[in-house]
Formats: sequence, structure tokens, C-alpha cells
Amino acid sequence: MFNAVAIDVETSKKPNFLPWIPGSYLHLISLARSDGVVKSWLLNHAKATKSIRQVVEEVQAELNAADVIIAHNAKFDLNWLRKYGLDYTNLSIWDCQ
Repeated sequence: MFNAVAIDVETSKKPNFLPWIPGSYLHLISLARSDGVVKSWLLNHAKATKSIRQVVEEVQAELNAADVIIAHNAKFDLNWLRKYGLDYTNLSIWDCQ
């Protein structure tokens, strides 16, 4: 079976929404797997129930089980994933933008 994961991130707007700007951060990582499972994680938020480390480990496990990442504006999302230490170097990437 071909395992795809669609991924999207939501980020801070101030001071800027770019990962290399000090003070910028992720608020949310969401993904949908090709088997229909949908997951979301809050980061840097008062209602977050997991540490950033736990979120990174869970998202990395999802990426490790996938063959391809699908994203809209993938370059933006993948730069954020990289900032948080996620590794997707062995995956194919399909950008639907």
C-alpha cells in the first residue's frame, strides 16, 4: 500500500511567520494519512496537552511510516518542520500549489 501524509502548519504572525525570524513559532501541525486518520497537535499554546518534544516524536513517527508528503505551499511547511528537527529527507514531496 502507498502511504501518503498530507500536512499543514499554522504559525505565529508576529514578529513574522518565517521560521528563521527570532520569536516566530508554530501553533499547530495537522496531518491526514491516506488511510483516513486525521491528527492535529497544538504547540506553544495555553491549551497544548503535550510538550513540543512529544509532538515532534509523534509527528516524526507519522513521517517515518509515510512514502510521500503532500502539502499546499510545501516549502513553507517543510521549513517549519525542519526548524523543529523533523526529518523528511527520505520522503517524496508533492506540492499541490
